Amino acid sequence: RLYFHSHDAIWPELVVGWTLNYEMFFYLIFAISMLFGVWRYRVFSLVFLILILLGLLTKPASAAIIFYTSSILLEFMLGVGVYFLSLKKAPNQNVVIIALLLAIFILVLDNGSIPRAVADGFPAAVIVYSTLILFNKTSFSLLNTLGDASYSIYLFHLGVFSLVGHMLRTLELDIQVLPTVIMLFLLVGLGVLTGLILNRILEKPLLRYLRDKFEKKDLILKVS
Repeated sequence: RLYFHSHDAIWPELVVGWTLNYEMFFYLIFAISMLFGVWRYRVFSLVFLILILLGLLTKPASAAIIFYTSSILLEFMLGVGVYFLSLKKAPNQNVVIIALLLAIFILVLDNGSIPRAVADGFPAAVIVYSTLILFNKTSFSLLNTLGDASYSIYLFHLGVFSLVGHMLRTLELDIQVLPTVIMLFLLVGLGVLTGLILNRILEKPLLRYLRDKFEKKDLILKVS
Protein backbone atom coordinates (compact mmCIF):
# COMPACT_ATOMS: atom_id res chain seq x y z
CA ARG A 1 0.00 0.00 0.00
CA LEU A 2 1.20 3.50 -0.85
CA TYR A 3 0.94 6.52 1.43
CA PHE A 4 1.44 10.29 1.20
CA HIS A 5 4.47 11.16 3.34
CA SER A 6 4.44 14.78 2.22
CA HIS A 7 2.72 16.75 -0.51
CA ASP A 8 5.07 15.33 -3.15
CA ALA A 9 6.42 12.10 -1.63
CA ILE A 10 4.59 8.78 -1.88
CA TRP A 11 6.15 5.71 -0.27
CA PRO A 12 5.04 2.21 0.74
CA GLU A 13 5.36 0.92 4.33
CA LEU A 14 8.98 -0.04 3.65
CA VAL A 15 10.46 3.19 2.29
CA VAL A 16 13.06 1.58 0.03
CA GLY A 17 10.26 -0.46 -1.51
CA TRP A 18 9.15 2.50 -3.65
CA THR A 19 11.55 1.48 -6.42
CA LEU A 20 10.56 -2.17 -6.04
CA ASN A 21 6.93 -1.18 -6.63
CA TYR A 22 7.96 0.45 -9.90
CA GLU A 23 10.13 -2.55 -10.78
CA MET A 24 7.31 -5.06 -10.25
CA PHE A 25 4.93 -2.81 -12.20
CA PHE A 26 7.41 -2.69 -15.08
CA TYR A 27 7.74 -6.48 -15.07
CA LEU A 28 3.96 -6.84 -15.10
CA ILE A 29 3.39 -4.48 -18.03
CA PHE A 30 6.34 -5.87 -19.98
CA ALA A 31 5.18 -9.46 -19.39
CA ILE A 32 1.75 -8.58 -20.76
CA SER A 33 3.31 -6.76 -23.73
CA MET A 34 5.24 -9.92 -24.63
CA LEU A 35 1.93 -11.42 -25.71
CA PHE A 36 2.10 -9.04 -28.68
CA GLY A 37 5.29 -10.62 -30.06
CA VAL A 38 7.41 -8.27 -32.18
CA TRP A 39 5.15 -5.40 -31.14
CA ARG A 40 5.99 -5.86 -27.45
CA TYR A 41 8.29 -2.84 -27.14
CA ARG A 42 5.79 -0.60 -28.91
CA VAL A 43 2.94 -1.83 -26.71
CA PHE A 44 5.00 -1.38 -23.54
CA SER A 45 6.06 2.14 -24.56
CA LEU A 46 2.50 3.08 -25.55
CA VAL A 47 1.09 1.92 -22.20
CA PHE A 48 3.69 3.89 -20.25
CA LEU A 49 3.19 6.99 -22.40
CA ILE A 50 -0.57 6.83 -21.83
CA LEU A 51 -0.06 6.48 -18.07
CA ILE A 52 2.37 9.44 -17.98
CA LEU A 53 -0.05 11.60 -20.01
CA LEU A 54 -2.92 10.64 -17.71
CA GLY A 55 -0.86 11.74 -14.73
CA LEU A 56 0.01 15.06 -16.38
CA LEU A 57 -3.49 15.85 -17.68
CA THR A 58 -5.80 14.57 -14.95
CA LYS A 59 -3.91 15.49 -11.76
CA PRO A 60 -5.19 12.46 -9.77
CA ALA A 61 -5.64 12.67 -6.00
CA SER A 62 -5.09 9.00 -5.15
CA ALA A 63 -1.58 8.13 -3.94
CA ALA A 64 -1.52 4.89 -5.95
CA ILE A 65 -2.74 6.54 -9.17
CA ILE A 66 -0.26 9.41 -8.81
CA PHE A 67 2.51 6.87 -8.19
CA TYR A 68 1.73 4.71 -11.23
CA THR A 69 1.21 7.65 -13.60
CA SER A 70 4.39 9.46 -12.58
CA SER A 71 6.81 10.72 -15.20
CA ILE A 72 9.36 8.41 -13.53
CA LEU A 73 7.93 5.72 -15.82
CA LEU A 74 9.79 7.51 -18.60
CA GLU A 75 13.04 6.22 -17.11
CA PHE A 76 12.05 2.63 -17.91
CA MET A 77 11.47 3.66 -21.51
CA LEU A 78 14.90 5.26 -21.54
CA GLY A 79 16.34 1.96 -20.35
CA VAL A 80 14.72 0.18 -23.29
CA GLY A 81 16.13 2.90 -25.56
CA VAL A 82 19.63 2.27 -24.21
CA TYR A 83 19.19 -1.42 -25.02
CA PHE A 84 18.31 -0.70 -28.65
CA LEU A 85 21.13 1.81 -29.03
CA SER A 86 23.59 -0.75 -27.69
CA LEU A 87 22.66 -3.07 -30.58
CA LYS A 88 23.69 -0.48 -33.14
CA LYS A 89 27.18 0.48 -34.25
CA ALA A 90 28.92 2.43 -31.50
CA PRO A 91 29.68 6.11 -32.21
CA ASN A 92 33.19 7.56 -32.12
CA GLN A 93 34.79 6.97 -28.71
CA ASN A 94 35.69 10.65 -28.29
CA VAL A 95 32.05 11.59 -28.83
CA VAL A 96 31.01 9.03 -26.23
CA ILE A 97 33.50 10.41 -23.68
CA ILE A 98 32.31 13.99 -24.24
CA ALA A 99 28.68 12.86 -23.89
CA LEU A 100 29.55 11.02 -20.67
CA LEU A 101 31.27 14.03 -19.11
CA LEU A 102 28.46 16.35 -20.17
CA ALA A 103 25.84 13.98 -18.71
CA ILE A 104 27.70 13.82 -15.38
CA PHE A 105 27.88 17.63 -15.29
CA ILE A 106 24.14 17.97 -16.00
CA LEU A 107 23.32 15.34 -13.38
CA VAL A 108 25.13 17.37 -10.72
CA LEU A 109 23.08 20.49 -11.47
CA ASP A 110 19.96 21.31 -9.48
CA ASN A 111 16.78 20.12 -11.24
CA GLY A 112 14.79 23.23 -10.43
CA SER A 113 11.24 22.80 -11.72
CA ILE A 114 12.22 20.22 -14.35
CA PRO A 115 10.73 16.76 -13.63
CA ARG A 116 13.24 14.27 -12.27
CA ALA A 117 12.64 11.83 -15.14
CA VAL A 118 13.83 14.48 -17.60
CA ALA A 119 16.51 16.28 -15.57
CA ASP A 120 18.05 13.09 -14.17
CA GLY A 121 16.66 10.35 -16.42
CA PHE A 122 18.21 11.45 -19.72
CA PRO A 123 21.70 12.13 -18.29
CA ALA A 124 21.55 8.80 -16.41
CA ALA A 125 20.64 7.00 -19.65
CA VAL A 126 23.58 8.66 -21.41
CA ILE A 127 25.91 7.60 -18.57
CA VAL A 128 24.71 3.99 -18.74
CA TYR A 129 25.04 3.88 -22.52
CA SER A 130 28.45 5.56 -22.53
CA THR A 131 29.78 3.22 -19.83
CA LEU A 132 28.45 0.24 -21.75
CA ILE A 133 30.26 1.36 -24.90
CA LEU A 134 33.54 2.35 -23.24
CA PHE A 135 33.88 -0.70 -20.98
CA ASN A 136 32.06 -3.32 -23.04
CA LYS A 137 34.93 -5.79 -23.06
CA THR A 138 36.31 -4.94 -19.63
CA SER A 139 35.74 -7.01 -16.51
CA PHE A 140 36.13 -5.67 -12.97
CA SER A 141 35.89 -8.36 -10.30
CA LEU A 142 35.12 -5.79 -7.59
CA LEU A 143 32.25 -4.32 -9.60
CA ASN A 144 30.95 -7.83 -10.28
CA THR A 145 30.97 -8.53 -6.53
CA LEU A 146 29.20 -5.24 -5.78
CA GLY A 147 26.69 -6.00 -8.52
CA ASP A 148 25.91 -9.39 -6.98
CA ALA A 149 25.35 -7.72 -3.60
CA SER A 150 23.48 -4.70 -4.97
CA TYR A 151 20.06 -5.97 -3.87
CA SER A 152 21.20 -6.51 -0.27
CA ILE A 153 22.99 -3.14 -0.30
CA TYR A 154 19.84 -1.44 -1.54
CA LEU A 155 17.47 -3.08 0.93
CA PHE A 156 19.54 -2.36 4.04
CA HIS A 157 21.41 0.88 3.32
CA LEU A 158 18.80 3.15 4.91
CA GLY A 159 18.79 1.02 8.05
CA VAL A 160 22.57 1.36 8.25
CA PHE A 161 22.33 5.13 7.76
CA SER A 162 19.76 5.40 10.58
CA LEU A 163 21.86 3.21 12.88
CA VAL A 164 24.99 5.29 12.26
CA GLY A 165 23.05 8.50 12.97
CA HIS A 166 21.66 7.01 16.18
CA MET A 167 25.13 5.89 17.32
CA LEU A 168 26.64 9.31 16.64
CA ARG A 169 23.86 11.00 18.60
CA THR A 170 24.33 8.50 21.45
CA LEU A 171 28.02 9.40 21.53
CA GLU A 172 26.89 13.05 21.57
CA LEU A 173 28.73 13.80 18.36
CA ASP A 174 27.30 16.63 16.28
CA ILE A 175 26.73 15.17 12.83
CA GLN A 176 26.72 18.65 11.32
CA VAL A 177 30.28 19.22 12.53
CA LEU A 178 31.68 16.24 10.62
CA PRO A 179 32.87 17.10 7.10
CA THR A 180 30.45 16.01 4.38
CA VAL A 181 33.14 13.92 2.68
CA ILE A 182 33.82 11.94 5.88
CA MET A 183 30.10 11.31 6.45
CA LEU A 184 29.70 10.26 2.82
CA PHE A 185 32.53 7.72 2.98
CA LEU A 186 31.38 6.49 6.40
CA LEU A 187 27.76 5.94 5.37
CA VAL A 188 28.48 4.55 1.91
CA GLY A 189 31.29 2.34 3.21
CA LEU A 190 29.23 0.84 6.03
CA GLY A 191 26.18 0.48 3.78
CA VAL A 192 28.16 -1.39 1.15
CA LEU A 193 29.98 -3.53 3.74
CA THR A 194 26.69 -4.51 5.37
CA GLY A 195 25.21 -5.42 2.00
CA LEU A 196 28.24 -7.55 1.10
CA ILE A 197 28.05 -9.43 4.41
CA LEU A 198 24.29 -10.04 4.13
CA ASN A 199 24.70 -11.12 0.52
CA ARG A 200 27.24 -13.73 1.63
CA ILE A 201 25.52 -15.06 4.77
CA LEU A 202 21.84 -14.59 3.85
CA GLU A 203 21.04 -13.83 0.22
CA LYS A 204 23.26 -16.40 -1.51
CA PRO A 205 22.34 -19.32 0.81
CA LEU A 206 18.65 -18.45 0.42
CA LEU A 207 18.96 -18.31 -3.37
CA ARG A 208 20.78 -21.66 -3.42
CA TYR A 209 18.10 -23.22 -1.23
CA LEU A 210 15.25 -21.93 -3.40
CA ARG A 211 17.06 -22.89 -6.62
CA ASP A 212 17.68 -26.44 -5.40
CA LYS A 213 14.11 -26.76 -4.16
CA PHE A 214 12.51 -25.62 -7.41
CA GLU A 215 14.94 -27.61 -9.57
CA LYS A 216 14.08 -30.78 -7.63
CA LYS A 217 10.37 -30.01 -7.92
CA ASP A 218 10.74 -29.44 -11.66
CA LEU A 219 12.63 -32.74 -12.00
CA ILE A 220 9.87 -34.61 -10.13
CA LEU A 221 7.23 -33.07 -12.40
CA LYS A 222 9.18 -34.07 -15.52
CA VAL A 223 9.64 -37.66 -14.28
CA SER A 224 5.99 -38.02 -13.31
